[in-house]
Amino acid sequence: KATTHGGLRKPHTTAEENDISVTTAMFIMQHWGDKLTHNTKRMIKWKFTSNDDIAKYLQCKEKYLSGVRHNGKGFLVGSGTSSCLQYAKFELMVVSYDKLKMAMKIQVTTRGCTENGK
Repeated sequence: KATTHGGLRKPHTTAEENDISVTTAMFIMQHWGDKLTHNTKRMIKWKFTSNDDIAKYLQCKEKYLSGVRHNGKGFLVGSGTSSCLQYAKFELMVVSYDKLKMAMKIQVTTRGCTENGK
């Protein structure tokens, strides 16, 4: 990620795969029907808001990401800035399928946290 975590920053990562049929997209998302939020002629969207569900979908062994960059704001007294590492957790994930482009996109947003997830 090029963006660091900080006071108002919530970095996101996007991955997109083209030439996926609607049947394949629905098969991939078959166990996540309760997350379906939008289904129109053009777009299908699923929205995940739980850190645990996102980690399970992405098949992550750890619930929290370690070693993400933080700009140091909020931790330092004074006007100086620094670059340090911290833990992060998943905050939001949106999976969308564009029927016209036949493209599936996953966008994940993370938020800084402590080692125990707070």
